[in-house]
Amino acid sequence: MYGQYHMTVERKHELIKKYVVVKKPLRKKIKSFVNEHFKDNFVIGVHYRGTDKHNEAPCVEFETGLSAY
Repeated sequence: MYGQYHMTVERKHELIKKYVVVKKPLRKKIKSFVNEHFKDNFVIGVHYRGTDKHNEAPCVEFETGLSAY
């Protein structure tokens, strides 16, 4: 497959840790948001994919997932 590169998860983590840095003002905003909205709550994060994987899996509308609640 074009562009496919095999790299261990550990190596990816190492590179991200080394080169990806969130600037201090943004870290402060994130911390403030977390304290305001998530404090004293059990939180589960969900990564909802948009249209970038339409060839690999059927599209599920966002609202479909919300119907369980």
